[in-house]
Amino acid sequence: MSFTLRHWIDNSGLVRRITAELKRQYPDPYSTLHPDWDVIQNLVSTMQLFGEACSYKAQWVKSHQDANRPAQELSLAARMNCEADTLAGEFQMMEYRERAEVPLIAGSGAHLIIAGATITGRYKQAIRDALSLPSYHIYLESRFQWEPTVRQSVHWESYRRIIRSFRSSQATVVKHLHGIAPTGKYANRYDAHQPSSCPACNHDMECNDHLLSCPAPSRAKWRRENRRKLYAMRQGKTSTDLILWQILEQGLARVHRGDTSEIDATEYPEVYRELLRQQNKLGWIQLYRGRWACQWIKLHETWSADRDPNNIYTSGSDWVSAVGRVLLASWLELWRIRNEERHSRDEANQACTLRTIVRSQMDEIYSYRREVRPVDQDLIPFVSVDEHMNQGTSLETLQDWCSDTYPAVLASAQLARQFGVQNNARIEDYLLAAGIT
Repeated sequence: MSFTLRHWIDNSGLVRRITAELKRQYPDPYSTLHPDWDVIQNLVSTMQLFGEACSYKAQWVKSHQDANRPAQELSLAARMNCEADTLAGEFQMMEYRERAEVPLIAGSGAHLIIAGATITGRYKQAIRDALSLPSYHIYLESRFQWEPTVRQSVHWESYRRIIRSFRSSQATVVKHLHGIAPTGKYANRYDAHQPSSCPACNHDMECNDHLLSCPAPSRAKWRRENRRKLYAMRQGKTSTDLILWQILEQGLARVHRGDTSEIDATEYPEVYRELLRQQNKLGWIQLYRGRWACQWIKLHETWSADRDPNNIYTSGSDWVSAVGRVLLASWLELWRIRNEERHSRDEANQACTLRTIVRSQMDEIYSYRREVRPVDQDLIPFVSVDEHMNQGTSLETLQDWCSDTYPAVLASAQLARQFGVQNNARIEDYLLAAGIT
């Protein structure tokens, strides 16, 4: 007796995988590394048990069709899919939602478990993460002064989704995520001749936090544009609970003011206090770095339950990822503005910055004038920096001279100290100081 078995699936990729496995004539060891291979092989092997008596056909069906039409008007396949979605949602809301280890499906032979969680795909990445993430997490705790439990409150899935969208700016983004974008503070640390001040407001120390709170008109304009973008999101699919938006805006406002104090959780209803506790510990500036507390996801999903998925993000991770990408893109725009101010196209500003750097470099070189060996005294041709700079030489030429001369001057001074050689310039200074000519 023969029969036909139709399998309706709302995942077109899964339909293609099942169809390909059913047509496969020889085992493919590599396919065991594909995501969710255990489920695919079990389904295929079950179908093969029926032999030629069963005609199996996997078909794709569009999901959530009941969002726009009454269920009774839908096809049998669509109604069954909607019912399956409802049952899956109920299952997810049960205790099994947090179940990290899954049963070993017949035919799989083995599965990978790391730290008590079953790995069902991306095995190489999971193994790499297990090897590297513990030390990385220790670094984060040290970098941001987090307690060990604070890291656990970050929704890392959303973090990965946010930063994945910025691969084209990966080098800049990675530095920003760890608060080490090359602002004046870090440029001056690695090259003392580079100015540490803010190019927009002349604050004496331009750090990563200062970028967001700088009072310069260009930064104030950026903050207004940032608020406008967030307001537009509130009106669209990224809308959420108004109190959640209020918390978000208050947290960002504190970042924009340079205020690192915690938000008073008692000002909000009890249900929001765990969110405030988590994000207070993480730091509100971390929202610009893609690190959102898990409570954002939970509270959004509670609010969005039973709402139309065509008009709103029902997934908390989708909502956080959407808002997080806007904030990170906004920071990149701020970084572009800052770089234009630091490396201004205005010739007068460029000349002023270059003069400051060259002067600093020459001051350091001339500080070795009395330290170099007598044979190398010609490396420093004038008595003072002012005399040297007043010779009418261009700043670009002076900068080249600094680059060429500094290594030689430093080496000569080291040799002079090593062999106890006295410089004639030093002797002349002593004589002048004593009034002997």
